[in-house]
Amino acid sequence: MDLSDNPLANISSATFLGFTSLAYIELPHLVECPGGNKAWKRIYVNHSRICQDQQNACNESSNHCPKEAVCHPDGPGLFKCDCKDTHHGYKCVREGFFPMALFFGLLTAVTFLLSAFLWATQRRKAKTL
Repeated sequence: MDLSDNPLANISSATFLGFTSLAYIELPHLVECPGGNKAWKRIYVNHSRICQDQQNACNESSNHCPKEAVCHPDGPGLFKCDCKDTHHGYKCVREGFFPMALFFGLLTAVTFLLSAFLWATQRRKAKTL
């Protein structure tokens, strides 16, 4: 990806979220590589900055995934943690499976009851107009 002729002052790493196959990016020479220097194997600076061969952020010692999660690279210097099959919730601390049927059943019932109540109370006002 060549962005060297663009008038960029700075690029956020979140801009490249999901760019896991990005192997080469050329930027204006004053703009840092997305994810920092540790996110790339080779960096060349001439009239432009070339960042080559994206590193796997999961291989770093600063991997903050909990032990019940698996790390996946998610762009230059970025990673995401996915819970293992038997865990879910914040930081994957809840064991078992998320109760999808109960959650969506209750959500549907509450939505239906609230809609029926609002329809019945507002219908009376519509008749008088």
